[in-house]
Parts: sequence; C-alpha cells; structure tokens
Amino acid sequence: MTPIPQAYFSSDFARALELAQETLAADADDFEALYVTGLLSFRAGREQSAARLIEGAEQRHPPICHFDFMWALQQRQGASGQLLYWEERLRTFLEFQSVDTFLISYPKYGRTWLRLMLGHYMLNGEAGDPLE
Repeated sequence: MTPIPQAYFSSDFARALELAQETLAADADDFEALYVTGLLSFRAGREQSAARLIEGAEQRHPPICHFDFMWALQQRQGASGQLLYWEERLRTFLEFQSVDTFLISYPKYGRTWLRLMLGHYMLNGEAGDPLE
C-alpha cells in the first residue's frame, strides 16, 4: 500500500492529509490523494465536498467503480455507512492491485485442479499453459 492510504488506514489522518496535499500540489489528478482527501473531508463533516472529491477520483481512475459490491449495505446504513463504504471500496481496490492471479472457477475434479496448480508452480511466473 502506498503512503497516503497507509497513513489513512493507520488512523494517522494528519499525516494522510499532509501527504495528500503535497501530492496534489505536484499532481492535481492523483487518484489516491483525491480519494483520501475526500475521505478526510467526510470525516470533517464536509459531505458535499467529500462526494465531489471522490467523484473526481473515480473519473480519473474508473476501475475503482468496479468495487461497488457493498452498495446495498451502504444504502441501509445511511450517511455513517457512506464513509465505511468508501473506505472499504478503496481498501479492497488497493488489495486487489497486489494480486497477480485470481481463481475464478475451479475444475470439478481434484486431479485437474492439482495439475493446474502444479503447472502454475512449475512455470515459475513464465508465460505458458499450466496444463501442458
């Protein structure tokens, strides 16, 4: 995790704001700095400003919009749930950035699954078909 969200999720809000402001001074389009600044604005009671900052971050980095699976929960929890929703969406998005392989579906039989996993291991990160 990069320093801005790391400071934020460590509850070092002053440091997160300082880092975000420094980053935005150098690059006004920085996704993480905008998003975290939005979270900090919401915490400070500036909901409309927060929404604009988060929306701006989404426009600059649209893939985060694919992490909206908590929408129903956020709807039930109201305004206090909005912060939780935005925080969890950012946390999950950042965690997914470090994943290099997703197992979306697994074969029906253990033998094929085992061949796939062993093949992936034996390729050692190189290109190729793990089942060959």
